Amino acid sequence: MNSGVCVKGSLYGPAESDFYGVLTDIIELEYPALPIKRTVLFKCNWFDPTKTVGMLVHPRYNIVDVNHRRRYNKYEPFILAEQSHQVHYLPYPSKKRDKKDCFVICFADMRGSGSSSAGRGRGRDTGQGRGRGRGDPEQDPLESSDPGAEQQVLAGRPAPRRAARQPQDQPPATDKTGRIRVTPDAARERLLDSRNDSGSASRAILPIFRSSWFPEGSSWKKLTAEHKGFYFEEFKKGFCWDSTHPEDLIRGVFYRHAANRYKDTLHNMKPDKKEGSVSADTWASWKRDWDTAEAKKKSEAARANRLSEPSGAGTGPVRHTAGSRSATRHKTVMTEELGREPTLAELHVRLHLTKADRIVFVDKRSKDKNDRFQAELAAATQSQAAGEGSSSTPEPIDENELFLSLEAIKKQRVYGIGSASASYIGQSSRLRRGGSSQSQQQAVVSEEIEQRIAREVEERLEQRMRTVEAGFEERVEQRIRTVEAGFDERIRTELARLMTTLPPELRPQFPPPPPPPADDTTSLG
Repeated sequence: MNSGVCVKGSLYGPAESDFYGVLTDIIELEYPALPIKRTVLFKCNWFDPTKTVGMLVHPRYNIVDVNHRRRYNKYEPFILAEQSHQVHYLPYPSKKRDKKDCFVICFADMRGSGSSSAGRGRGRDTGQGRGRGRGDPEQDPLESSDPGAEQQVLAGRPAPRRAARQPQDQPPATDKTGRIRVTPDAARERLLDSRNDSGSASRAILPIFRSSWFPEGSSWKKLTAEHKGFYFEEFKKGFCWDSTHPEDLIRGVFYRHAANRYKDTLHNMKPDKKEGSVSADTWASWKRDWDTAEAKKKSEAARANRLSEPSGAGTGPVRHTAGSRSATRHKTVMTEELGREPTLAELHVRLHLTKADRIVFVDKRSKDKNDRFQAELAAATQSQAAGEGSSSTPEPIDENELFLSLEAIKKQRVYGIGSASASYIGQSSRLRRGGSSQSQQQAVVSEEIEQRIAREVEERLEQRMRTVEAGFEERVEQRIRTVEAGFDERIRTELARLMTTLPPELRPQFPPPPPPPADDTTSLG
């Protein structure tokens, strides 16, 4: 294993200030008190960084040579892992005395961070997905989509003009501190960034888990409220939201979003694929929970559901070709391409056509659903055409409503459109409530009543606030007058007391009061 390490010097300046060495040990420090924190240290043996003695830099090509026989004379072996850069030491193919002890420095790219065309990700390049919902990893579904072919599948209708493609990975909106702004989706299940994409939150959640695994966390439900709260506090360090969304709402959506990520992460570890971030004690605790009869029964039931064949024996489990992008993200891209929001049927086709042939469905269930939709749409169109001779104007066919009517809605999800279900379901519900002219009028009246009530409530609140503010100001002024009067009295009393302590010669001599007038008959009784 290549263990060459480079760390920048204190000046972060030219190459002469860099330190080069060899990694000898990796140490992880853990602070067990909540919030649990871990940090990784590298222990290294350093080469002598002295210029012209232990290290040489070519004046023209900036090639760095180190003398591997000379060592740094101070004991400073430890660095933080994030400070390090991986390097490779190459010996000179020379027998000259000035080169035989030298190594040439070559910086190495981290695995997965280069621009190699061999592929991305950690999966094997098999050219075929495995398991439920896996697609073709060799091609980005957003790049391989052909709206024209998809429109041909949808009853041969002509495709709208494709809008100019915007850059795919525009950075999400952030606040002044760099935190990503998120909002909950319509189903309150995921947190979306400004690009209407849940990927930013999903990618950030896994490192939060890896920072602190808990022995009780063999499943998300077994985590305590304190543990889940710790994960949320860590999430808040990188994400923010508008004040219109209460923190309790964001917390609940985060818990549901994180629960899915947690379940998927643990599923990938089972039964014996422990990640390096999981300690031996935590792994042993999880294994004990997973080996119980109840846990094994649930696991078998979940596996049977994943491998079920809803379209009949031999058709295989349900699949899609959406790749790693969410259905919500695909919907956003299609909106940019078509210049309008895609229908449910169009989104369903986008997510279920094969990469090799964009007019072939990936499985039987998706094809059957599209065929049923086309049949229902043709029947509705014929029925509308037959009634064109009547005096009443026919209402346009709601394709989304027609698509939703093909299958029951389960847990705010519709087969074929994944995380984008919530927005369509809510929109369709509003359309159903206002389908006829009478119901539309009722909806308008109800909306006007709600607006009038809202205005009256707002006016009363403002009036109440003005009254409270006026009373508060009056009480403050009265309190100030009382305090001032009390201070005056205390000052007079203190001065009178101090007068009695002064020597007689220093006391002020006041003239005696004049005698009362002869006609003064005021009685003291």
